[in-house]
Amino acid sequence: MQKVFLKYFNQLSIKSTSSDSELHILTTVEYKKVTFIFWAYCFLAAFVAALGMVFYFEPVNRYPEMFPFYNLIIDNQAYKIEWGIHLWGVFLIVLELILLVFINLKAVHSLGVATGFLTSENPEKIDFLVKLGLENKDLGLQSFGIDPYQGINKKILFLYGLVLKLKGFLANKLLQFAVKRMLGRYAIRYVMDYVGMPIYMFINALGTYNILRKTKVCIFGKTFIQKFTTDLPTLSLTDFEKELVYDTLQLIAMSKRDYHQNHLELTQQIFKKYQIQPKNIHYFNKNYYSEVANQRIEIQQICKKIVVLGFILDGKLSHREKKRIEILIQLKVIHQSVSEIEQLVFDFNKGIAIEIN
Repeated sequence: MQKVFLKYFNQLSIKSTSSDSELHILTTVEYKKVTFIFWAYCFLAAFVAALGMVFYFEPVNRYPEMFPFYNLIIDNQAYKIEWGIHLWGVFLIVLELILLVFINLKAVHSLGVATGFLTSENPEKIDFLVKLGLENKDLGLQSFGIDPYQGINKKILFLYGLVLKLKGFLANKLLQFAVKRMLGRYAIRYVMDYVGMPIYMFINALGTYNILRKTKVCIFGKTFIQKFTTDLPTLSLTDFEKELVYDTLQLIAMSKRDYHQNHLELTQQIFKKYQIQPKNIHYFNKNYYSEVANQRIEIQQICKKIVVLGFILDGKLSHREKKRIEILIQLKVIHQSVSEIEQLVFDFNKGIAIEIN
């Protein structure tokens, strides 16, 4: 299927855009285009969810004779197996998922063109955008021995992932239970069938929003990271100082708990600039904070700038990251306040040029 999606993406037209050459800086007009793309495609994804439920429940409720079933007899008890309805449901789910992929690819394409990232002169960026549209997670950080989930119990991580995948189903069942309790025997089947529609509409819209959001920060980040690493001081680091830089990148990954494309890009650039040799596994130094605080000012500046940029690059600042920033502020490694860094995140998300001092 990936070849089909790639062919579809290649066939999408690339119209000329008024975007300026600074890809990480958006004008007011460009930002309005980006905002419109977010709203339009999120609405379209939500509409697909609503359409899917209508196409499922209307034929099932109005024309039940269309769906064959089988009576399974066990111990003189008949169990009705509605295989026709289940098959119809599976068909619609597959159709909806494929349609959502095409919508997400079109949304990513539109965003790439609107920001000036994708033009007719640089079609080589298509593969990069298609991976984002298909949500293909790039595990390239593993080649550097960096593990975002270092220190987390794998069983808890599995359960957390399972709950996330089942959240739509569980929310729907919970809402159905609540409606039954409120309406009692008056909760007719028609109401119960459609009560979960807003949940599935929200989940579809949220999925498209997350893809567009990640695409946006990856587009902004790709150019900004190159500029950032060029501006970092060119120093010959000792092995111990290289380890601190390595720990800094590991800290970012552990804070994000994700294999983010921007973090991979940053890691590649930093390793190349300071000639750091990757390991199979890199374990985070628990004394990192105190050791950074005791280094020469140039090393502190390098680690500080990498930390701040790394926390910014996915377009959000978590509570965990704020706590780690506060530790570095107390050690006088970072001289900006948390609110100032939050402003940098805000500006980055709007496509405004940012400076990390």
